[in-house]
Amino acid sequence: MSEVSSDCVIIDELSVGDAVEEGVKIEEPQALDKQDELQVDASVFAPQDHSSASDIAVSRDHYQRMLLDATMHNASKAELKLPWEQGVLSVICGTGDLHFMNNTLDSPVVPAGFSGLPNIAQSSQEVSSSKKRPLTLPLYASAVKALRDEDAFEELGRLWNVAVGKWLANFELMGYPGTIGNLLWGSRDDSVACFDILRDVLGIRSPRTAIKRARTVHKFLQWLGTCNVSFADVTRVHVLTYLTGSEDRAVAASTGTSLMECFRFLKFVMTISIPGDILEDAQIAGRVQRLRVTQADYKPARDLMLCEVTMLERSMTVLTDQHDVYILGCCIFALYSRSRWSDLKHIQHLWCEKYTTENGLFGFVEARTRFHKTGTSMEKKLRFMPLVAPVAGATDLDWTELWFSAMDSIGFDHAARPVGALCRAPLTTGGLSSRSLSSEEVNEFLNRVLNTDVTSHSLKHTTLGWAAKYGLSEPVRTLLGHHELPGKSYAVYSR
Repeated sequence: MSEVSSDCVIIDELSVGDAVEEGVKIEEPQALDKQDELQVDASVFAPQDHSSASDIAVSRDHYQRMLLDATMHNASKAELKLPWEQGVLSVICGTGDLHFMNNTLDSPVVPAGFSGLPNIAQSSQEVSSSKKRPLTLPLYASAVKALRDEDAFEELGRLWNVAVGKWLANFELMGYPGTIGNLLWGSRDDSVACFDILRDVLGIRSPRTAIKRARTVHKFLQWLGTCNVSFADVTRVHVLTYLTGSEDRAVAASTGTSLMECFRFLKFVMTISIPGDILEDAQIAGRVQRLRVTQADYKPARDLMLCEVTMLERSMTVLTDQHDVYILGCCIFALYSRSRWSDLKHIQHLWCEKYTTENGLFGFVEARTRFHKTGTSMEKKLRFMPLVAPVAGATDLDWTELWFSAMDSIGFDHAARPVGALCRAPLTTGGLSSRSLSSEEVNEFLNRVLNTDVTSHSLKHTTLGWAAKYGLSEPVRTLLGHHELPGKSYAVYSR
């Protein structure tokens, strides 16, 4: 196996789309410089013809892709092996000769969570003389899904239609209680009037929050229906029974918390009378807490390591597809601007100011948006939230120059106002769609580049975690994280 530095991993062929090949040979990495910068071989991202083949243990989804492509293109030339005949399982089962690095003083230590690609030796008898078809698919091809093409405003309108429809169904099941119920009952034959009533009542809240509350209420109403109990006759006994569950109905750890939030929502937003003994009952509160502590271990997104951030920047110079460079640049901007991925769904303005000094490159990429998770009040919704990322990153590369060049080459108008979605899904025709790349798609893309397991929220966590390790004060870190509540940056981003 190739030796791997303690601060980096090798970007293997599988991480850039060549999973169809049965195996590749990875060259020994060059020694790191004083800044521990990762050396990325450009040939890793370039399509290649491989004449040697051996099996490498990969994840389940990659294995399925390998199996399908091998069946379609190499069925007559390659012999598919069973899972226990390849990779690490071949070592465990004694069917292979794969040798892994020993964690000794003479061998580098692989950081936790990394999986470098081993350099597998192959006998001359196993080397095939036939040429194999190189895989030229870009990275985004394995990450982008076939989803509805809609911009932020179209998505917002669709979600509000879903939210209002669910609340109309809930009011019908509840028998139209309260003031809002009376208004809806009087306008039940006019769908437009009913929509306007509920839309006004829900105000500036997020449609996703309205949908979440409606679903929780609907589950509770369905359970009441199985017990032949109307919503007007609900008592504390019914709530306790619902939170207890049975052999036929399991109760999730968050059920109690969600249900009590919905009761408050019904009382203070929908003006529906809720018996006071339910909201103030000590036994119900205690059972909710008991349920909550049964929740599985909290597994938040981890911070990226410095070698991973270095890898992201250096990969900008070796990726061959401009769409990949564009998406990777969006990820780096989200990382250095400490942004949630949802903050990039609709950008109003994007610009870059930079210049070269005697100490190197200096400047910032700036953007602003009104669509962000922390915009919960009227005052915040009327103000733009600034998103600022430094040009100088973990390496001496100007990642902004490569990013804006890629945007120009694929027809992304970064000078438009509004810009719209910052990171858009590529189309099969070569252009860009209107919709923003989803967090699940970004997760897959990042993991293809880094060959590890991270999420899009790791981008927001990273520099805030570094700031906590460095010892920046809480007010500074709160501002950097776009937070308002005191102590949140300590509790979430200081692990």
